[in-house]
Amino acid sequence: MTRRDGFTLVEMLVGLTIFALVASAGVGLLRASADTQGAVDTALAEQARVERIALLLEADLGQAVLRPTRRPDGTSRPPFSGSPRAMQFVRGGVVALGAEPSSDLRRTGWVAEDNALKRLTFAALDGGEARLPEAVLLDPLGQLSFAYRDAAGGWVDAWPDGSGAPLPRAVRLTLSAPRLPATEFVVALPAVAPASENRGAGR
Repeated sequence: MTRRDGFTLVEMLVGLTIFALVASAGVGLLRASADTQGAVDTALAEQARVERIALLLEADLGQAVLRPTRRPDGTSRPPFSGSPRAMQFVRGGVVALGAEPSSDLRRTGWVAEDNALKRLTFAALDGGEARLPEAVLLDPLGQLSFAYRDAAGGWVDAWPDGSGAPLPRAVRLTLSAPRLPATEFVVALPAVAPASENRGAGR
């Protein structure tokens, strides 16, 4: 009986085929693992954005104050104005970072602009529309709408609502994004007294 050393061509082809199948399965598992990790990271990032929006919205509206402002021509702005795509109001509780004393009031806005949800801070309470650096909260943005709760408990899509109430009782923000299903935030505004003049002085 003749002794063989090594492998025949058929045996080598069978071995290579098995190795290729095992390697292909291993690559598939690694790719699936990487895809799963990427999906988890994306979901966590979206959840973090949602939580940030919720916290900022509650912080801003929870500090809303009854302080009308003036336009450059001297006419008065309402203390709170809103439309389906934007809202603007004055909030308190802002801590000044500079050494110079300044007001703790800021004119603040939320707006759907350039296919993104932005939080605005204006350079001055009174005067023009000059802005400080804005915060982009969600980009790209899908759908967005604001609604405002009136004294009767209903929702309207613009404020002032003609009732004479200076502030809505609550604000509802509904938004979506390409990787974010429709999400709704409802924040009640505090019962506020007019802001004191020394708080509203200056910026």
